[in-house]
Amino acid sequence: MDGESPGLEKFRHSYRCQGVIGAHLRPGYKPGQTPVNNGDCIILDFENRFFGLSDSSDRDPDASKRFLVQFDCLLSSIAPKPNAVQIFGSKDLKRWVDDLTRKTNSLLLDLKGNGSCTFTGLHFLNTSNGLVSVLMHTGDSSLYEFVPNKQTLFRRTENNFWMVGRTDKLYQVTTFEFGSKSIFIMATDGMSDLRDASTSLPKERALKILCQNAVEDIPRELIIHEILESGLYDDVAVIAIAPQQLMASKRKILIEQ
Repeated sequence: MDGESPGLEKFRHSYRCQGVIGAHLRPGYKPGQTPVNNGDCIILDFENRFFGLSDSSDRDPDASKRFLVQFDCLLSSIAPKPNAVQIFGSKDLKRWVDDLTRKTNSLLLDLKGNGSCTFTGLHFLNTSNGLVSVLMHTGDSSLYEFVPNKQTLFRRTENNFWMVGRTDKLYQVTTFEFGSKSIFIMATDGMSDLRDASTSLPKERALKILCQNAVEDIPRELIIHEILESGLYDDVAVIAIAPQQLMASKRKILIEQ
């Protein structure tokens, strides 16, 4: 699990695909100081329909990249490919998610003591009920679901302190269905809580940004507004994705600072 996924492309700071996905990261800084790599990292694996981000401390900023690459290698070895048209029934889906969880927890056990980072990832699978998402999460990054036609925004993740490198199991593994219009937003802890009315980016303003921008522009706009309101003293990474618009592709992209 030490190598990188075959065909992994590396981008700096951002990636956009019209109507499908946007991803953006920015290093934190303090006035008068040069921005430094504080460890946020994003992976976009279109082949396996896996999208995730991670945030590591400045003591070992590469821990996030190492984990995302190792996890993607693990997933690539077992994930059904989109062109295989594998459709899971409820029992098969549960068995597959249990197997993925067991293997991920085994990886986490191997990594204990080797740097620490958060992890939030979404893996999309075809089922007899349509496309579903498998959420894998540990640490204090966040996943939100935004439903444009209803203008609703709710959080799918639970904050915790179970960091990769310190825990031997994921804090949260959830499988859920979602609507055809749903957009998912993932963010590291450099971004304010988008549901909170009292933060530097209050829920009302966050909803306005989500409603007025194309999915590929949402990450950059959220980060810009965060900077305008309060400055950006922590590194931040944001992904926005419209999963129903995903098309078969073999691209795998790693975004780092």
